[in-house]
Amino acid sequence: MSKKSEILVLGTIAFDEIITPTAISGKILGGSASYISMSIFFKKLKSIISIVGNDFPEKHLKMFEAKDIDISGVQVHKKEKTFYWKGLYGENVNERETLQTNVNALLGFTPDLKEKHISPKIIVLGNISPTAQLMLLNKLRATTKPFVILDTMNYWINNNLAELNNVIENADLMVINSEEAEQLTSTKDLDQAAQTLIKKGPRYVIIKKGNQGATAYSRKKNFSIKALKQEKVVDTTGAGDSFAGGLAGHLSNVREIRFDSIKEALYFATAAASICIESFGTKALQSATKEEFFSRVDKIKKSQTFNQ
Repeated sequence: MSKKSEILVLGTIAFDEIITPTAISGKILGGSASYISMSIFFKKLKSIISIVGNDFPEKHLKMFEAKDIDISGVQVHKKEKTFYWKGLYGENVNERETLQTNVNALLGFTPDLKEKHISPKIIVLGNISPTAQLMLLNKLRATTKPFVILDTMNYWINNNLAELNNVIENADLMVINSEEAEQLTSTKDLDQAAQTLIKKGPRYVIIKKGNQGATAYSRKKNFSIKALKQEKVVDTTGAGDSFAGGLAGHLSNVREIRFDSIKEALYFATAAASICIESFGTKALQSATKEEFFSRVDKIKKSQTFNQ
């Protein structure tokens, strides 16, 4: 009998092409599931649920396996190409423009679960359609009660709001950036936005504020963490996904997830995101060691001044 997955990651595996004021990446590995899974530095069985096209290189699949990431839930579409995204960044690394999106194999994607996937402790619903997120939850909710971490983006807020609200209702922790929080709640007051989102269903909400850090909320508490000051920022694509992966990694080690667990997880989330942005795509995450990651966590803990 195969070992059961402890962390289940639903999201995209993609090709990205990124243009910044100083460099062009060329076609590189990207996608929410790629960033999330590679940001979990704990020795846990983590599984990706996703789809790639007939142009996806075997070397990338082998790289996932070398990082102890289970890819038995990754489908290969025989007739379509892999999801592709091209983006342009200006001088402000927190702002980007989408130049091209080719959905390709992702169109009509239905999550395929194996026996090893049916009782995870943590589910990370990475950036993908709310339809796929709901499909996964519906397949798992009847048999298990995992802790569900939800991420999304402005595209789904604009185009699939009803389904997204259904997913939010079933999430335990929602991770969202400040612009998306404002878009979902129609308020610029982030404290108020967080409480509005909590009323939709999640026990906890984390609002990411780019290089200004992040704040975690429950109904009665909040806790803020500063981002790590970095001289080298190459590419912020995937930073939010890496943040979610860092959260999941720490929370998978916690016996009972409470607000204090979420607070502690922010260190690990911030560390993962800080590694991600030091190279194009997933390159820095691929090369980072567990020791380097935990050293980064310690550095972040020592550098914080908290607003509790």
